[in-house]
Amino acid sequence: MPTALSEEQIAALATLFSTAASARRLLESAGLPRARQPAWQDVTPLTYWHEMNTQFAGGILVDGIARLLAAARRAYPGIPVFENPLDSPTDDEPAASPEPMSQGSSLPGIAGGAAFDLRGAKGIVIGNHTVQTNIFHT
Repeated sequence: MPTALSEEQIAALATLFSTAASARRLLESAGLPRARQPAWQDVTPLTYWHEMNTQFAGGILVDGIARLLAAARRAYPGIPVFENPLDSPTDDEPAASPEPMSQGSSLPGIAGGAAFDLRGAKGIVIGNHTVQTNIFHT
């Protein structure tokens, strides 16, 4: 999970979300309420996005960088700098799905289902108050 934006990502945000209104909408789309957003002072877009990078690195929003990049990717799906590295294959072969550790085994505290050995896998948890999705790449 990225903990800071790259200079290339900051430059792209400053170019594509260069006004207070567009930055505010993007940050809200990423899950940062307007009341928690730093005010857009008399600064350049590049300065603003550097400040936001500092805020995200400081933990203003859980998984803030990933959520910000996902929101930017929704707005501009063709911009490669906003792509999630977990979504890109690292080699020519697709990753194999993990095999169940044993058929019919249950996870502790969860009725039914199968337990999977995900040691060494990279994953992301996406959810809200009622639904959670776990995505793992091995």
